[in-house]
Amino acid sequence: MSDTNSPKVLVVDDEPTVCRSCEKILVREGYEVKVAYSGKQAIAILEQEPIDIVFTDLKMADMGGMELLETLRFRFPDIVPVVITGYATIASAVETMKMGAFNYLPKPFTPEEMAAVAQKAWEKRRSILEARALAAGTISSEFCGIVGKSPKIQEIFRMIRKVAPTSSTVLIVGETGTGKE
Repeated sequence: MSDTNSPKVLVVDDEPTVCRSCEKILVREGYEVKVAYSGKQAIAILEQEPIDIVFTDLKMADMGGMELLETLRFRFPDIVPVVITGYATIASAVETMKMGAFNYLPKPFTPEEMAAVAQKAWEKRRSILEARALAAGTISSEFCGIVGKSPKIQEIFRMIRKVAPTSSTVLIVGETGTGKE
């Protein structure tokens, strides 16, 4: 991964040793890493910088991981969250997934496990970005910004697709000022 295109990861944990370990693993894998020691500090970073993936602990003093997950889900929905926790239970895993966590990584974990989860999270993030770009590109280029879901406009889109590959001249008629050009 090149520096300009490196995925940006935020590690949120109130234990500095965990943050440093995660940072070391992720930097070695080619990620650009920011560290926050609290949920509130994480939100401040998220408001200032574009982040692709968030690894967050569940149990922190000022703001727990569940509250941070909820904030991510509503304020930063395109960020891919991963939960890391030393208190892994089936119930907490299910609850975090319901709150929007992409994955759940119980502590202690190996560097290989973290790298694999980060890679999958980055693939998920890329698919989100590609889908958004594709949707925006389709609307703006295929039909010059024409947007609509009604049966009549869908019929027009079908006609455009049918005529577009031909070299035939097409006459578009309509009232003055309706944007026929």
